[in-house]
Amino acid sequence: MLGRSLVILSQWLLVAIGLVQAQAASQTKMNVLYIVVDDLRPDLEPYGQSMVHTPNIAALAKKSLIFDRAYCQFAFCAPSRNSFMTGRRPDATQCWNFVDHFRETTGQNWTTMPEYFKKNGYFSTGVGKLYHPNLPPKGDPPSWSDFADFPYVNPSPLGCPNNTAWCSLDPKAYNFSDIETLNEGLRRMQYASKNLSVPFFLGVGFHKPHLPFRSPIGFIEMYPPAKEIAVAKHKAFPEKAPTIAWNSCLAGGHRYKDVTQHRDYTIPMEDDEAKALRKAYYAAISFTDSLVGKLMAELEALGQADNTIISFHADHGWQLGEHNMWCKMSNFELGVRVPWMVHVPGLEHRSKPGTCTIHGTLTPSSKFDILHHMLCSPSCQP
Repeated sequence: MLGRSLVILSQWLLVAIGLVQAQAASQTKMNVLYIVVDDLRPDLEPYGQSMVHTPNIAALAKKSLIFDRAYCQFAFCAPSRNSFMTGRRPDATQCWNFVDHFRETTGQNWTTMPEYFKKNGYFSTGVGKLYHPNLPPKGDPPSWSDFADFPYVNPSPLGCPNNTAWCSLDPKAYNFSDIETLNEGLRRMQYASKNLSVPFFLGVGFHKPHLPFRSPIGFIEMYPPAKEIAVAKHKAFPEKAPTIAWNSCLAGGHRYKDVTQHRDYTIPMEDDEAKALRKAYYAAISFTDSLVGKLMAELEALGQADNTIISFHADHGWQLGEHNMWCKMSNFELGVRVPWMVHVPGLEHRSKPGTCTIHGTLTPSSKFDILHHMLCSPSCQP
């Protein structure tokens, strides 16, 4: 089945807001909370993964339209983020790596998604990993309102002590950049809700479960002993597949002290190492889930929950030993498939809790038809 690509994300949000406005008698513009998570494959409860504890994301999913087959444009941070923040494919952005960005290639005068909201009367602000750091530089000042007073903030991710691939640490003794991101996001949400007469667009980008799989004490304890964690069903690289499709990733490129180094695609990681890493990845997801829950709780506390559209998605997927890879940089299913859900207050009755697959190819002239299909087709209704 052919699923929708994340390139439609900005178009969906903008059209959805217009739709909600047209339906509302008061014509009041809704806020937008835009959450992006790094390296998150669809190992979430709403996608049938019962092993991973994500109660807050599951609660959001129950009132959202869920995309069961959403795919990123490029399984690498900067190219993917340049793509979905502009609504253009990498062919247009000319961003393929950690060097180039759309502002210095073809998009000097492009209007980004947050910039569009800014130009249409919104307080547009962002914190965390939305753009890849410095691609564009300084988080792209044209995208944001009052940049001098509310600069784009991207806290520096931190590693594990002794350069290990995973760790569980006391947050009172060790800094967690995602907690900084959450706190700054809450501060901006509070400021916009209490001090401004215009709606807000708030982007919040969480870094985990990106390597190293680092989470506060208490999250890894949610899971059974590593020996009980399942390893990848298909550990071997496919026979007769071109070797260019393989990436050494964690097993070769990242020199973590607790991971045996293999630069040969024929040698899978040892099961005990794989089980420990998979458990730590799940714990990092649960950590991020807790942060999402705090964003949702603050929306409720501020009285904004019924007036805020929420979009939640990842920048790309991640492989946990499938095809002997521990990374995102591939075109295999788990490298490019992402979770994506959208909640629009007042439209819950238009989509059933569960999943919705959109078929076809997006063209500029088809986006409104696709939106109509998402909201009105039998596959997306009760």
